[in-house]
Amino acid sequence: MRREKLILCASALVAVLLNSSVSTALTVPSLDKEDVLAKLRQRGLVTSLNQSKDCQGYTVNLTSVYYDGPTLYVGYSVKVSAVSEKEVPIPEWEVVDSRELTRYSFTNDIVNRAQGTLTGVLSLRLHGDRPKSFQLNLEAKKIGTIQSNGELKFSIPVSREKIAPTLYEGSPEISKTFGDLTITTRKLVMTPTVTDLSVQVKGPRAKSLVFRVEDSAETYLDTGNSSSRPYMESYLYHVSLPSLDLNQTPYLILQAGYRQYVFGQDKKTYDLSLSTKYPIVLPHLPGEVQIQGINALPDKTILTYSVRKPENQMQEFLLEDGEGKQYAPLSNYPKRVDRKTYTYQLEYPKVALTRGSKLRYTVIYKDGKPVEPTKFPYEIKIPIKK
Repeated sequence: MRREKLILCASALVAVLLNSSVSTALTVPSLDKEDVLAKLRQRGLVTSLNQSKDCQGYTVNLTSVYYDGPTLYVGYSVKVSAVSEKEVPIPEWEVVDSRELTRYSFTNDIVNRAQGTLTGVLSLRLHGDRPKSFQLNLEAKKIGTIQSNGELKFSIPVSREKIAPTLYEGSPEISKTFGDLTITTRKLVMTPTVTDLSVQVKGPRAKSLVFRVEDSAETYLDTGNSSSRPYMESYLYHVSLPSLDLNQTPYLILQAGYRQYVFGQDKKTYDLSLSTKYPIVLPHLPGEVQIQGINALPDKTILTYSVRKPENQMQEFLLEDGEGKQYAPLSNYPKRVDRKTYTYQLEYPKVALTRGSKLRYTVIYKDGKPVEPTKFPYEIKIPIKK
């Protein structure tokens, strides 16, 4: 289990999503990508690489690549060239000269950090064009405080020759009208790496929508990871979600709303000292957010919290140990654990919670008042017929 410090905050991810040429990876600790890669590797769908370069005492090696259109994974390792017991710093990766890619998100998932070695997976989710083949150019700009100065540039041929089989594909063709807005679900495709939903929207403000998807447990799976283009006097959206367990997903609920543009906003971060007395009410946050408990397990730490309304379930929570090291959750998506109340859990790496440990959370203000989350008043239930 990984124990990594958050390198970039959630606001950096927004910048990554909007970037169309050069993108720096958001670094998050997660086993999910390596689990997926291992399964794809067993099926012979992962292409092995052996591109290795040295820079100031470190050896960086690209080990594998998988690409199926919406998702691209690149496995890599970093080793200290000399025998050493020191912890390998996390490299800062960038996609460079990627003319074939338009809109995409980019994360750096740390898989393992042992003595003198670090392994990770670079993950790209393509929200715009999805070429059949292209040349992916990557550069590790820094390793810790060491600048690579162009010595760690890699170029990888990428193609969709070997892809994982589709787990589910259907065309729900469910259409609902909300005033002057008509929303139609067109196609749902589920693979081991991603779930893609195509949605057609007609109306005067069709291009201004944002989407969220909720599963049967009222847990949000997506908060706006979508792209759109004009299509037959309407707009066609591609909503991209994490991979789902088909056996535990009888239906999805597509939710749509208009993005809130908050100008003159003020973002503040608060620290809350952790105690053994729960629940703890978090002041400042809208939605009556309460910490119900923190459970330290042998290999991970679980944070349980509750909200009054489900639209307040997405929160930016960081855990900080007594030495000031910060930990991000292993997934951006909380898991609902109580169907009677809106109670959720986030999993973290193992955190040494001692005297001085803190919970760090963020509140956005407008004119001195906390900003409520975007409202999603339009809903369509999509049954998944197995």
